[in-house]
Amino acid sequence: RATPEARAEPSEGRAAPKQLKCTAEALSRSAAAAGPAADRHNAGARAGASVAAALDGESQLSASRAGSHSRGALDVSAGFVAAVCNRCVEAGSARWLRLLRPLIEAGALSGGAHESQLLAALCDARELEMLLLYVRHSADLDAAGLLALLRLALHERKRVAAAPPPRPPPKMGESWEALLDLLVCAPRNDVFLLQALRWLSLEDALVLLSRLLELFSSYAGAWRLAGACASGPPLDDDSSSVRGGGGGGCTPMLGQLVGWTNVLLDAHASQLLMHAPAHDALQQLGKLARRHV
Repeated sequence: RATPEARAEPSEGRAAPKQLKCTAEALSRSAAAAGPAADRHNAGARAGASVAAALDGESQLSASRAGSHSRGALDVSAGFVAAVCNRCVEAGSARWLRLLRPLIEAGALSGGAHESQLLAALCDARELEMLLLYVRHSADLDAAGLLALLRLALHERKRVAAAPPPRPPPKMGESWEALLDLLVCAPRNDVFLLQALRWLSLEDALVLLSRLLELFSSYAGAWRLAGACASGPPLDDDSSSVRGGGGGGCTPMLGQLVGWTNVLLDAHASQLLMHAPAHDALQQLGKLARRHV
């Protein structure tokens, strides 16, 4: 017998099927408009059939909402989620992947068998906005997913620093630094994090260390400002007044920065010591530690 909590339908849950139906319709329209004219009918039929087959069973699943915790507040089946996700991932373009926004925001794609395929497609498309959304709403990141996101964010950070692309500036909160900051903010297991960081190249490890130092310097600047105001430096991990230059979004707390730095040094200590370009960063880290620890 369903409990009152299971029978209750929040406004977000009631609106979800209509929103997802719109997503299904958009999938069919996009498929019909894609490719050569001779293939449009078949592409649209395949997209419509794959999504319609999942939609046909939705009316029979309202009683299973209490058991669909992994799909968040959405009253939808795993078959529907898999059908929509697989169709968008097969297409692979940014236009198709953006159609998954409602499912990602609802957490419906977190923990499923298709999660690794979705992440790989987002990385291949360099779809920064969707990657930020994915990390924000992901229940957990395994070592392979974390490594893939780190490599992409560090590569793009180096590319943008070397030759800024001639494109409009990103929206507020959308930058590769913001993606790095979100990864640092995400829940972590130091054992898995150490495994992931060991697979980073020395160059990538140095880029990551430089980003961590930027965030440490932001805290140090806030402490100096607080000292100048005679209020004393903050002794907690509150990051509400610290902005690391990532364009908004999540700003890692001091404890998270210390944890990531410790694991990064454990993974690459000997390589960094033998690498001359890393010495300046290591000396800067040592000065921060001596002054503020």
